[in-house]
Amino acid sequence: MTEQGYLWNGSARKWLELGRAETMSYKGLLLALALLSSPLLSFAAFEDLGAGARAPGMGDAFTAVADDVYSIFYNPAGLSTLYRPQFSASYSRLYLGLSDNSNLGLSQVAYAHPLKEGQLGSLGLGWSRFALTQIYAENSVYASYGRRLFKKPGFGTLHTGINLKYLNRSFERLPEAENAFGSANPIQRTGEADPLLSGKNSMGTLDADLGLLFQTPGKYSVGLMFNHLKRPNIAFGNDKDILGLDTRLGFGYKSLWTNLSADVRMKPAPDGSMDKNFVLAGERYIPTIEYGQFGVRGSLGIGSREFRQVTLGLSYRISKIQIDYAFLMPIGTVKDTLGTHRVSLTFHFGAPRAEEEFSVELLEHLRELEVARRKKALYAYEFEGLKKIPETDQVTAAMIKDNLDKGFYAKAYRYINELVDVQDTQFSNLRSRLRVVSQQFPELADPKLNWEKMLSLGIKDFLSQSEEMAVKRIAYAYSLDPRNSKLEKLLEAVETVTGRTAERVPARWLGKLSLVEEKLLRTEEALQAEMVDQVIRLCEEVLELEPEHASALSRLGTAYYLQNKRYEALAAWTQAVRYEENLSERRTLYRAIQRARRELRISESTRPESTPAAGGERQPTAQEMASQEIEDLYLQGVELYLQNKPVEAARIFELILKQDPKNVSVQNALKRVNKVIETGTKP
Repeated sequence: MTEQGYLWNGSARKWLELGRAETMSYKGLLLALALLSSPLLSFAAFEDLGAGARAPGMGDAFTAVADDVYSIFYNPAGLSTLYRPQFSASYSRLYLGLSDNSNLGLSQVAYAHPLKEGQLGSLGLGWSRFALTQIYAENSVYASYGRRLFKKPGFGTLHTGINLKYLNRSFERLPEAENAFGSANPIQRTGEADPLLSGKNSMGTLDADLGLLFQTPGKYSVGLMFNHLKRPNIAFGNDKDILGLDTRLGFGYKSLWTNLSADVRMKPAPDGSMDKNFVLAGERYIPTIEYGQFGVRGSLGIGSREFRQVTLGLSYRISKIQIDYAFLMPIGTVKDTLGTHRVSLTFHFGAPRAEEEFSVELLEHLRELEVARRKKALYAYEFEGLKKIPETDQVTAAMIKDNLDKGFYAKAYRYINELVDVQDTQFSNLRSRLRVVSQQFPELADPKLNWEKMLSLGIKDFLSQSEEMAVKRIAYAYSLDPRNSKLEKLLEAVETVTGRTAERVPARWLGKLSLVEEKLLRTEEALQAEMVDQVIRLCEEVLELEPEHASALSRLGTAYYLQNKRYEALAAWTQAVRYEENLSERRTLYRAIQRARRELRISESTRPESTPAAGGERQPTAQEMASQEIEDLYLQGVELYLQNKPVEAARIFELILKQDPKNVSVQNALKRVNKVIETGTKP
């Protein structure tokens, strides 16, 4: 309830102050008088008190979220997003601790039933009862329907919904109604019937709401809700008491376990002006390995006529049951209260929808990872878990490997589930990760598009537990196709499983630049600012994803050149020439290489000793060395290294160091080559 609620308009406060010295029934009667005779009654009756406990924990900023059974009360368009039935019941104690011991309660029941798993929309039924014990009550009955209007790939989905409502309110006839209080002395009885309390004590009317919900292919949504479309008359007797149109506009952002939302609310005020309130809210579910999911949420609200509110909420999910609690505290309006407390219990029937099932799968995977950690298992690469399969199951193992190589992840997962008797941590880990992948990409055979190729590499990294590269490659794939919701969900899952956070393209460039393009744009800015170290770092990050990226190699060479590292610059530019397809850029690179070579000319008096050739190839003699440039030898060594001939490259670098022992660049190159030789890895 807001500050315009039932108890705290001016008339009600005066009557309550008079009633504190009397009996409880007398105070109740005065409160009823205040409620029924207040000039704010048309605004206070059927005040939007929220529903359940989850949305109130978010300050009722639920218009663009609307993803559970309480969409009936907030935006019936959200019903069309449900895939399985839900039932919920809630109770709220409003403004606990008021000085007159008033008991304000709100009880609600709601049920939503998708038709053909939501393909034909969803039906909803809701009931809400607000009551001041034994004095005053409001009942609202909802019949709702929500359905998807259209879904356009790459654009989004539009849902709509409608509520048909029956509104009823009443008050109890108390004995004091036949013995009214005088206007001159409000605590003295007149012996005559009260004209208001002895009249009609119940009324009922029909009403309607309309809701719209638009969801983008990514994480964003926009909701619009119109309450009281019929503008019903809720007066007792023949008077007029019109409920004004209540409009809400909401914005939402949703990821796997996070919701951020904002609501703007506009409705008529008692003085004829328009009340405008704004609420900003968020919620986060925290999954645990063994104990279900815990949720936390909160909101801040500000608005017209000193509306200030803070809310907090908690949740616990396990299996098909969810319990929610919310605490709402008004600031600067309702005084001397311990706040509003709400609790709800929700049941989910049938199989979980895709996102919920995916969440369960992730939790199961985390559980398996925890078991592996407790056993202190060492993770292996290249599907090491398949090596643990007994010889009797090698045919199945071969089928798993074949399907993995072809990108048939769902088939591989089905085969791997046949091997239920394999009790090995590495095998279990592979199966668990494969389940996560197959949830979003059952098949990724013959990738042709850039994002598909990068995703295929990232999935292989993920399955073989090369976690850092998996996150980087899948994040890059997502930046190439940011509208692909399956890619986004897989990236979030991989982040959760690996505990690593992927680098993403800033919002202003999302959909315009890929992750690599955005990094290259930053290299231009860094070059202009003469931040050479940052240029090198960014280029190396690009080359980690695309080793043959000509622009990154070219800019890396420029950065090395600015640091007076001529040999490194020559190596980078030489590689760039090999991959650069633009003729103009190739000419520019050739000129840069020639300039660097001129600057690196060594005196012809430098005469190295003769060194035996590698693999039967003759190395230059001392006399021949005098006629060659050392940088040419360096480039020759680089070329041999790139051709996967590290031994030959090492001997070239050793030859250079005999003549120039302090050449740091060649020393570093030799260290890298020797490391490749020792480990047996590919350059």
